[in-house]
Amino acid sequence: MEYIYTPTKLEASAIMKNCQKILLVEDQKHTRQFLEKKISQNNDCFVSAVGTFQGAKTLLLEQTPDFLVLDLGLPDGNGLDLIGPAILANPEMLILVLTVFGEDASVVRAIQAGAKGYLLKDRALEEIGDVLVSMREGHSPIDHRVARALLELVSGRSDPKPSEGFDLSRSEKAVLAHIAQGRQYKEIAYEMDISINTVREYIRRIYKKLQVNSRFDAVQCVSEYNIALD
Repeated sequence: MEYIYTPTKLEASAIMKNCQKILLVEDQKHTRQFLEKKISQNNDCFVSAVGTFQGAKTLLLEQTPDFLVLDLGLPDGNGLDLIGPAILANPEMLILVLTVFGEDASVVRAIQAGAKGYLLKDRALEEIGDVLVSMREGHSPIDHRVARALLELVSGRSDPKPSEGFDLSRSEKAVLAHIAQGRQYKEIAYEMDISINTVREYIRRIYKKLQVNSRFDAVQCVSEYNIALD
């Protein structure tokens, strides 16, 4: 008969103390499961995965993880607002923002709040295990497409951009173009291959930049100010 070793509670507690605790916050279920599997391949880590802002906030206090892998477009809040509580819970926590949002404002705010890395999902998912190892070794992974904002900040040249086009990003313009065509959130999500929550986050940003509160007003703004959406 094969003997199966089962650690005692004391031994299990010691194992948990020595391994890296990682909190993964990602609203897309299939992406969350993929990342959890990739991260868990590292035998010296324990991964908790959650898909909401409130769930993440609760686990931050309960577990005080060593790593926080954080999406920004969550269904019940902005992931950026979790960085502050995370640092308060554990000042040594290593925070990696992993998102589709590459706009300057998000990058700068995340780094200023305490994030040690900022990567875009389209290229970082497969390498997530290596990325976390590099962070543990003292590196700060930053996607080259968003690094310019940080360089401008450090050099003191991060002046406000001109108001032409209301400083809409390429993705925001794409969402706004879909809105102008009368498409619904699900249709926009399908066409752009993003989640509905990400669509909502883009629309929230669009409304804020255009200073409007409705789809109709946003479309009117495009027409009134001749905003180029291509």
